[in-house]
Amino acid sequence: MGDREFIDKLNAIIEANFQRDDLGVAELAQKLHLSRSQLHRKLTAARGISASAYIKEFRLKRALSLLQQRPLTSSEVAYQVGFSSPSYFSTCFKQYYSYSPSQVKIQEPLTTFEGAVSDLPKGFSQNERTGHKGNTKNVLQRKFLLSIGFIGLAIASFFIFKGSHSETNQNKPMLIKDKSIAVLPFRNYSNDQSLEAFCDGMTDELISKLSNLADFDRVISRTSTYKFKNMQLSVPEIASELGVAYILEGSIQKADGKIRVNIQLIDANLDDHVWTDHYTGDWESRDIFDIQQQITSFVANAMQVAITANESERVRKNATQNKQAYDLYLQAKFHMFSNDEESMENARQMLGKCIALDSTFARAYSDLGFIWFASGLSEGIRNQDIAWNKGKYYLNRAQDLDPSLIKNEFNLLQGYFYFDWDFRRLEEFYHARFSKYTYDRESCGLIDYAIKTGRFKAALEVINKSIEADPLDAVLFSFKARALWFLGEKEESIAILEQMDKLNKNDWFYLREAVNSYFIMKEHAHSRRVLDIVMERFEDRSPNLIWLKLFYAHMDENIDQENARLNELQEAYTNGNSGSPAWFIALYQLTIMKDKVKTFEWLEKSYDAKEVELTWIQQEPLLEPIRNDERYLSLYRKIGFDKLISN
Repeated sequence: MGDREFIDKLNAIIEANFQRDDLGVAELAQKLHLSRSQLHRKLTAARGISASAYIKEFRLKRALSLLQQRPLTSSEVAYQVGFSSPSYFSTCFKQYYSYSPSQVKIQEPLTTFEGAVSDLPKGFSQNERTGHKGNTKNVLQRKFLLSIGFIGLAIASFFIFKGSHSETNQNKPMLIKDKSIAVLPFRNYSNDQSLEAFCDGMTDELISKLSNLADFDRVISRTSTYKFKNMQLSVPEIASELGVAYILEGSIQKADGKIRVNIQLIDANLDDHVWTDHYTGDWESRDIFDIQQQITSFVANAMQVAITANESERVRKNATQNKQAYDLYLQAKFHMFSNDEESMENARQMLGKCIALDSTFARAYSDLGFIWFASGLSEGIRNQDIAWNKGKYYLNRAQDLDPSLIKNEFNLLQGYFYFDWDFRRLEEFYHARFSKYTYDRESCGLIDYAIKTGRFKAALEVINKSIEADPLDAVLFSFKARALWFLGEKEESIAILEQMDKLNKNDWFYLREAVNSYFIMKEHAHSRRVLDIVMERFEDRSPNLIWLKLFYAHMDENIDQENARLNELQEAYTNGNSGSPAWFIALYQLTIMKDKVKTFEWLEKSYDAKEVELTWIQQEPLLEPIRNDERYLSLYRKIGFDKLISN
């Protein structure tokens, strides 16, 4: 069954049953002669959405049509389209269309876009549809308002916007006590599914630009906000989970060579709009860069966030001047966030095309360098030397083009630490940056460095700061549990992990770290349980996981499995795979075979291959029996731990 035929059949079934409030995914799957998982996979591939969300969207679109065409109340429509609760219907409707059911009559229909009018909530004004520039007086008034406090931003980009309007609640006195904000994933209100990558990219760009403004108390990072991409929660509920005072919502529409961005800044405590606006520009032009700048300045202005001259310059700075390269870059980032080998390879190829289009695109070099660098770490994807040499080249190129890219500088220094064991470079960065630490997912490596060098209290302090910035990033809690365990707080460590296990069964990054955290605590039942989830749900077969399977095969006295896993590690070492197979064979020789001679033979092989796991040599609990052995001390000194600056 092709995608079109599948969607047609799906729509026909929902059309015949959507008025029933008990219509669910199981019934849909049964009527389509599919399993629930098959339905989920097919619908996700065809439309990028879950079955339950698809049913809800179908009902909401039908509800909009009914509200526009008939004199019905919101409650009447709610029941007619299959909602059992009018209040829940109203909440879902407002979340989806950005206005309440009672406001439908004052909204303009969108007729120039592909698909039915009810497919999209907010349309272009008549001026936007016909290509006129709109009311000049209104444009000049907005330009004047922008110039107050943000002259540089306004003059640089204002004239591209045609027919935009502002609905800021200026009559409401604002007292900003908490300058904290979360930017929720922008919604794609076009029928073009390829726009999803652009929507995600727009969200990330705004998070990045707002994060560069020091006067904000807190800007929640992408990892946490994207957990709400397909969740139907109210703004106060989301804000409560993220611990912020304000929520920025947005949607993007594209049609007839134009793009429209709708924006709402919401006071989460009041569940009320502080400011709403929309921006339009030409899709093929560089208008989107100016739109990003305008939104950043308006949000800061509405929340009374000061912008310094240097910050203003950074906000105005675009990643590239080449729109085609930028579009490819956003698609590459979209793949990178999937965090699987196939997606990362797609991203790598796209970033290469970005650089071909713009040889000065620093962020494209930086992300390409990160992909190469990360592929030589613990997952065993590429040969370690090839991964680092490629990664180092691209990261250095990005550094030359834009030294202000702190994340790039850090990734480069991580590479020098993991692959070259150059403690001096990362140690200097650690002392310069740790107290001023700004969290992002890649920077977990700085926490990793603090733990590996025995600075557990400092690591815990920064982990707690990171959790404030990204309260739903589960891997931070795994690091926290590990730091607490090293500080002797085992019970608290286990309690944290057990709580996170319930909430993050599909988070590969968290699960991998949780497996290892439980293992070093000797909580083998927990470790095995999480390991089984990883092996069942993900394709990762890194040397780290092979070693754990080997360990538990030995515990079960399953000699065949034990030998098979040992052979896998030895083959990985022979083939020159990354992921530190020699290191894990050394652990096997020490913990299972109790053979210190072979332990040191494999540790030396690990040293000769410069395996990244040797950076654990100071803190690895399994090495405790050989800590005072001169062969261990010699290796410790050769790696460079004795050269660390004082803690």
